[in-house]
Amino acid sequence: MKHLSKYSLFFQTTYMVDAVNSSDIYQDLVEKIIQKQASILGAPVAVRRARNVAGLEVSDGGAVTKMAGNPNLVLTGLVEQFKALSGSVGVDFCKQAAASWLNAHPGVKLPPILL
Repeated sequence: MKHLSKYSLFFQTTYMVDAVNSSDIYQDLVEKIIQKQASILGAPVAVRRARNVAGLEVSDGGAVTKMAGNPNLVLTGLVEQFKALSGSVGVDFCKQAAASWLNAHPGVKLPPILL
């Protein structure tokens, strides 16, 4: 059995957290939120709102085609778009999408608006 020093264990743990927080993981959550909102508001409205978010490009079908910048800022901007349209109900639906997604991705850091 290979012995790991405290430092190497720390490095591996830190690296794994960084890997979990990659933008691909966040893109999946953004798509889940868009899908949830599309089921309520309709795809055209949900996609139009998502396209208002800086750093986010979305296809007509709601798939993320590009996400740039801090993923938590993008997520916050997305939730804020739905909040501006539907108030706290819009935020609640985003939280529902995030909660079910987070069960499959424990340890991923989310912005406060989704907690």
